[in-house]
Amino acid sequence: MKVQHLRVREYGTTTGRFIQQAQDERESTLTFIGSVLVAFALGSGIYAFHT
Repeated sequence: MKVQHLRVREYGTTTGRFIQQAQDERESTLTFIGSVLVAFALGSGIYAFHT
C-alpha cells in the first residue's frame, strides 16, 4: 500500500512540473510576441516619422 502511495505522489509531482513548464513556455512565448510587436510598432513609427 505504501509503495502505491509513493507512486501516485511521484506521478502527481511529475504532472505538476509538466504543467508548470508549459505555463512558463506560454508566458515566454507571449513575452516574445509582445516584444516583437513593440519593436515592430517602434520601427514603423520611426520610419513614418522620418518620411
